[in-house]
Amino acid sequence: MVNFIEASQVYNRLIKRHEFKAVVEFEASPPTRKEMAQAIAQRFNVPENRVVIVNMHCMFGARKMRVHSHIYDNEEDVKRFEREYILKRNGLVQ
Repeated sequence: MVNFIEASQVYNRLIKRHEFKAVVEFEASPPTRKEMAQAIAQRFNVPENRVVIVNMHCMFGARKMRVHSHIYDNEEDVKRFEREYILKRNGLVQ
């Protein structure tokens, strides 16, 4: 279960993506990249393969984490603009 506490979003028209930053509260254990991508995809009502988690950092001593993600308008731009190692971390390429 993921609860978004603070969230900010900027649309980058040149690259055609939303740059989404949030502070997330979780219950038991920190969510995985896959779980976080699912929660963000559900929040923005987009397919999960267009959401890229750039980084996630747990906040010390709290059940919170900072998340930075990119939500693309189409799937081709994901592979065009994101770095290869980020795509591998998110399971979007092999």
